[in-house]
Amino acid sequence: MRKRGKKPITLSSQDKLLLTCYSLRHYATFAQLGRQFGVHESYACEVYHASLDAIVKVLHLPGHYAVLTAGLAVLIDVTEQPIERPKRQQRA
Repeated sequence: MRKRGKKPITLSSQDKLLLTCYSLRHYATFAQLGRQFGVHESYACEVYHASLDAIVKVLHLPGHYAVLTAGLAVLIDVTEQPIERPKRQQRA
């Protein structure tokens, strides 16, 4: 028998972690995450919860709520800081 339907879409482990960090940082809905990463919202939900479980397990936290507290914001903060670079003809 042949399998029916589309080829299953999977994300790399880096993209799964990025999806989770993006969701924690921006409080995005799973529909928004699905569009952002090119997957269905239900798959984005599965990835988010599985990655959150892994984070809780690796960091030996008491539960999911501990990940969302302000004490761990530095650990999962994925923002970028601009760096001022010297101009071409400027001397040090």
